[in-house]
Amino acid sequence: MTDPDDIDGCRHRAKRAAWSLTLASGRVIHLDSLRQGHTNAGVLCGSPRSDPGFNDRRVKGAIEEAARAFHREPGRIAVLPPLLLRSLEKRPPREAGPEEITVDFLPAVQTLAMFESDPVDPGEMFSTLPVVWFQDAWGLPEAGHVTQQLRLLDWERFAVDGSW
Repeated sequence: MTDPDDIDGCRHRAKRAAWSLTLASGRVIHLDSLRQGHTNAGVLCGSPRSDPGFNDRRVKGAIEEAARAFHREPGRIAVLPPLLLRSLEKRPPREAGPEEITVDFLPAVQTLAMFESDPVDPGEMFSTLPVVWFQDAWGLPEAGHVTQQLRLLDWERFAVDGSW
């Protein structure tokens, strides 16, 4: 038995308490950090209805935020394809066009997470991978679309190995 005051004892307890998931490849990943915010926080005006590039810019902004927060190049951050929410909206009376239009929205919660796992290179101690996704509610990765997408992560392609 590990001494509870031993640093390895704390690490093992923390790993057991972490949210974990087994990828399709069989690799087990552990949630190390979770940062969430409103998907449209800071937007003063505009929406997917009024601006066709709106959702794409929100996703790009989340990737840039994750790159700063986790000190990674944007290309080394995994992005889960969002499940867009569709709304039918009436056209304002002063605008030309059809009476109703469909508008696709990103889910309300932007999530930036860091996952940890065993190393990709056996000579290292661990590997980490930042992931960006959008979900409907605050909290841990949502069952369904989010966890299905997480299971499909190409860990070996995106993860970075590290040592203490």
